[in-house]
Amino acid sequence: IEQQIWSQFDEGDLFFFEAAAHLNDLRPRILGAAGFPDARLTLERLHQRLPLLSRLGNGSFRLHELFREFILERSRSDSVRHLDLVTRLARALERFGDVDGAIAMHMRAEAWDRAIALLTRHGIDRIENGHRADISAALRRFPRQYRDHPVLTGLRGFALSFDGAYAVARREIEAALDGDLSHEMRGALVLQLATLSLNILRPAEALGALRELMINENIRAQLRLNAAALLAVAGSMA
Repeated sequence: IEQQIWSQFDEGDLFFFEAAAHLNDLRPRILGAAGFPDARLTLERLHQRLPLLSRLGNGSFRLHELFREFILERSRSDSVRHLDLVTRLARALERFGDVDGAIAMHMRAEAWDRAIALLTRHGIDRIENGHRADISAALRRFPRQYRDHPVLTGLRGFALSFDGAYAVARREIEAALDGDLSHEMRGALVLQLATLSLNILRPAEALGALRELMINENIRAQLRLNAAALLAVAGSMA
C-alpha cells in the first residue's frame, strides 16, 4: 500500500484520505463541514482513480477496510494532528445530528474530556429520546479514573432511573449533584431526583428542590415549567 498506492497521491489528497479514514461512511457534507469544501468532487475524482474507494449508492462512499486501517495507523503517529482532525470531524458530526458518532469519534481517539463535553451537552436528551443503550454503552468505555466524574455519574443515574433501579439511580444522581455540573444538567438531574421521590411516594423530599429549580434563572424556561408542574403534583401528594 505504501509503495503502490500511498506514494502516488499529493499531500492534499493524503490529508483528505486521513480525514476520510475516521468515518465509516464518507458523506460529503460531513467532510465539507470538517474543512473539505470540495469533498463531493474530491470523492468522485478519487473514486475514478482508486478501486479501494467504493460508492455506496446513497451519495456516500467507503474506503476498503485494509486501506482504512493503514491510514489510521499512520494518522495515530502524529498525536497532535490526529486529535485536531478528530475534533473537526466530531464537530461536523454533531452539527448534522450524529451525536453518537461524534462521541464515538472522540472516544476512539481517547479524547475523554472532549467526549465528556459532548455528553454534557447531549447526554440527557439522548437518554430521554430513546438512546439510553447507546449512552450507557459509551459510559462503560471510559477508563477507571473517569468513573466518578460527576457528568458520567449523573448520566448513569439518569439512565438507571428509567430502568426502575430507583435506589441506585438516586445514589448516583445525588453523588453527581455534589460535583461540578452545567446549569442545564444540574437542573435536569434535580428534576429527575424529584420525580423519583414521587415514584416512591415520598413527595415531601422533592418540594424544596423543586421550588429552587422553578425560580433558577440559569435554567431554560421549559425545565422551570416542568419543575413548576411537578411541584404542584408533589404539593398535592404531600
